[in-house]
Amino acid sequence: MEDVLPVYQLPSDPTHPVVCLDEASKQLIGAVAIPVPAAPGRAARIDYEDERKGTCNLFLRCEPLRGWRQVRVTERRPRHDWAEGIQELVDVHDPTVATIRLVMDNLTTHDGASPLKVATRLLGANNSMSLR
Repeated sequence: MEDVLPVYQLPSDPTHPVVCLDEASKQLIGAVAIPVPAAPGRAARIDYEDERKGTCNLFLRCEPLRGWRQVRVTERRPRHDWAEGIQELVDVHDPTVATIRLVMDNLTTHDGASPLKVATRLLGANNSMSLR
């Protein structure tokens, strides 16, 4: 934790943004019963029984100093989804910056191999790419 604190203390620099990344798995639930609305002399009635509707993954990208954030929802969280999110960050959201400083945890999908594996899959084994 102490290693990342100096990064957060850097001044805002549009050519070298600090972007925080995280992801979370969430359960999707639905209501089983329809709520009964309030009536004169009677409070509303709500049945809190839920039905499981599956799961999804939330990829969060934010730039605290700029006040920007984005959430991308996917069905799962494989390496290639995370790497494609990084590619979108570079190509769409910050295409003109010199360097993007990424702040993220040490989840196994968050390593340098993920973007390279996606690039190899997209470009073919004999091609190379440069990550800025």
